[in-house]
Amino acid sequence: MESLKSLCAVFQMKRSGNREARYFGKLQGPSVGVAVWIAAGFLFGFLAGNGNFVQAQSEKEMTEARELMVDRELVRAGIRNPDVLAAMKSTPRHRFVPKKERMKSYEERALPIGYGQTISSPFVVASMTEALDPQPDDRVLEIGTGSGYQAAVLSPLVRDIYSIEIVTPLARQAMRTLKGLKYENVHVRAGDGYAGWPEAAPFDKIIVTCSPESPPPALVEQLKDGGLMVIPLGERYAQDLCVLRKDGEKLLKQPIRPILFVPMEGAAEENRAVLPDPANPVLVNGDFEKVMIGQKSEIEKMPENRREFEEEQDEEFEDESAKPVSERNFQSVKNAPIDLLIPQVWCYLRQAQIDVNDTGIGEYCLRFRNKKSGAVSQACQGIGVDGREVSGLHFRMKIRGEELLPNILQGMKPGVFVVFIDDKRNTVRSSILGGWRGTFDWREVAFTIDVPSSAREACVYFGLHGAKGTLWIDDVEMRAVH
Repeated sequence: MESLKSLCAVFQMKRSGNREARYFGKLQGPSVGVAVWIAAGFLFGFLAGNGNFVQAQSEKEMTEARELMVDRELVRAGIRNPDVLAAMKSTPRHRFVPKKERMKSYEERALPIGYGQTISSPFVVASMTEALDPQPDDRVLEIGTGSGYQAAVLSPLVRDIYSIEIVTPLARQAMRTLKGLKYENVHVRAGDGYAGWPEAAPFDKIIVTCSPESPPPALVEQLKDGGLMVIPLGERYAQDLCVLRKDGEKLLKQPIRPILFVPMEGAAEENRAVLPDPANPVLVNGDFEKVMIGQKSEIEKMPENRREFEEEQDEEFEDESAKPVSERNFQSVKNAPIDLLIPQVWCYLRQAQIDVNDTGIGEYCLRFRNKKSGAVSQACQGIGVDGREVSGLHFRMKIRGEELLPNILQGMKPGVFVVFIDDKRNTVRSSILGGWRGTFDWREVAFTIDVPSSAREACVYFGLHGAKGTLWIDDVEMRAVH
C-alpha cells in the first residue's frame, strides 16, 4: 500500500511544477486528491499483483521527482555549487523520512521524523551545505543528526563526518539508515551536541542543524583556526542562519538569511536567556522596517530580478554581490540598493521583496508578485502558541492589490495561511483567510483564525500562495484571543 501511495504522490507531483503550491492545493482543494486516487484506482488491479514491480516503479519515480525538485526548486532558488547539486540529486531523501511521510519527500518543506524533530527542507539542506564550502579532505562535525539526511548529502563531498544526536532512538535509526545505504564515512553517536566530540577534534568545518541562542563554547574550541561553522543563531522564533569563521581568538560572524529551526535541546536550551511566551504570541517586524542585506541567492528567487543578475555585465558589481555581507562597501542598509534588502525575522521568502511604502507611515512594506498562477509567493514567521491558553489569533494589517486573481482550481488565494503544529511537531490544522481580488489602493483588513487546543506552535505565511498578481502588505499586527 505504501508503494501505491508513493506512486500516487508522484502522479500528483506531475500535475504542477511547484511542490509548495501543490501541497497548499492539496490542503485547500480536495478535488485534486480525489482525482489522484481515482487515477490510482485504475492502476491498482495491475500493480497489486506484482509487489516487486510496484517497488521498482516507486524508486524510479522517486528518482525522477528528486531530480525535478533539484532543477525546479534548488537551482531556481540560487544554489550554484555543482557538487552540492549533484549530492542533492543522488541522495534519496525518501529513505530518511517515516513511511507515512514518503509521498511528501520531494516537496520543498520540512517533515516530521518523530520525537518532536524534523528533517529540514531540501533548500535549507542545500544552502547550508553550500555555505559550509565542503572540501574533499574536510573532517566535519554535525550537531543534530536527526534522520541522517544532512550527513548523507555531505558524505560524498568530504572525508569524514562525525554526527551527534541527542535523541537516542533517532541516533539509532539514523545509524541503521546510513549503514543500509552504505554511507561508510559517517560516524554517529547519541549525546548532547552542546559538548561536541572532543576526542575527534579539531574539525575543519562544523554544521549545526538545530538552533542555540549563541555559539556553544565547546564547538568554537573544537573548530580549527580558519575553519567554518554554519549555524542558526538567535531567539526561538527569530533566528539567522550564520557562517562563523574562526580567526585566532576571534569569531567572525556573517548572517546569511532569516531561518526557522527546531531548538538545540539539552544544555543549550537550559541556558537560553530569552524564552517565548506561547500564551501571548506575537509577530515581530510586522512593519518590515528592520531589514538586512540579503545574499545574492535570496535575490535570485525573485523572477523580475533574476534576469538582471544573469545579464549584469558590471564585473565590479558582480564581485561585490558575491562578497560576504561584512566585506561589502555598503556602509549600512540605508545606502544599499532596495533590491538587496530582505526583512529580518521573516523567512522562506519566495517571490517577495522589500518595497517603498507610499502610505506615509514608515519607509518599507513587503511586496509579493506572481506573474504565473501556481508559483509560490510567500514570507513566513514562526510563533509559539498554546492552544490551551489561546482560542484565536486576531490579525490586522494594511494591504494593496494589483490584478489579484485567485487560483480557484487549486484553492490558492492571497491571504494569511496558518499551519498549527502540536507538541510532536505534527500538523494538526491549516487555515487560510483572505481571498482578495482585483486592483485596489491601500486599505485595512482584520480577521480572526481559531486555534486548535492541541496547538503548541504555528507557522504563519503571508503572500499569494499560488494566486496571480501583486500584493503589498504592511503594518501587520497579531494578538492572542484568550
